Amino acid sequence: SLRNIYKEMQQELGLPVPDNGYLMPWAEQGVLLLNAVLTVRGGEANSHKGKGWEKITDAVIRAVADRPDPAVFVLWGNYAQKKLPLIDEERHIVVKGAHP
Repeated sequence: SLRNIYKEMQQELGLPVPDNGYLMPWAEQGVLLLNAVLTVRGGEANSHKGKGWEKITDAVIRAVADRPDPAVFVLWGNYAQKKLPLIDEERHIVVKGAHP
């Protein structure tokens, strides 16, 4: 997915595609990349769905959404877009798109 995000940034913004996954500069700017399920069995998408990760990641989304400063939420894919009820669209910007 990160490679696809990089490719999209190159196509849309003309940014060079990094040759690594070092994301500290993004984190320092406040970017949080979060999957709804944090682990997966190798080569088996969604293999750990329903194992409890969703409670944790929903709590993270709520914590960010409850902060006083507005945030931008980018919900990539149908599963991520189901998290929309956790976010107050009056206070935050929500961008939806296909899963990278």
